[in-house]
Amino acid sequence: VQAFPLLGQYRSGAPHGSGHINDTFAVVLDQAGTPVRYLLQRINDRVFTNVPALMDNIQRVTTHATQRAEGADASRRSLTLVPARDSQPFHRDAQGGWWRCYLFIEHARTYDVVKTPAQAAAAAPRFHHQWRPDVLRVEPETPRDVVDALRARGHVVVVEPHWSAA
Repeated sequence: VQAFPLLGQYRSGAPHGSGHINDTFAVVLDQAGTPVRYLLQRINDRVFTNVPALMDNIQRVTTHATQRAEGADASRRSLTLVPARDSQPFHRDAQGGWWRCYLFIEHARTYDVVKTPAQAAAAAPRFHHQWRPDVLRVEPETPRDVVDALRARGHVVVVEPHWSAA
């Protein structure tokens, strides 16, 4: 935690999620009485063998995505990478471990396994239209419960004719 310029008083830290590649920890700091969470990840350098290049790429992508995002919730549409105290997008500890830090996106959900058609349908349009997800276009065969579930979550869903004959 000390390798990153996080403001506030340390409250807690614990393993987070079910990652199978990196070790992820949620860290809570008290900022003037308000809890603020960050994600710290120990990067698996057996999988990612060139961590500086990996983090350079992540920094470029997140910077670009942040610039493209619009609206009041723009900070929720892209990860916010927190640079280390030396301004690098990562930190290497005394034991040789590689670390990165992100602002925690509150109330976001991730799924290791998609279990329902509604989860799949909700995830795909957000991924493919992450900067302008105002309208989701679906084919007529999309199950009615999926369309209803998407609408219940606030999506504008338009059923359109088939996009291809394949």
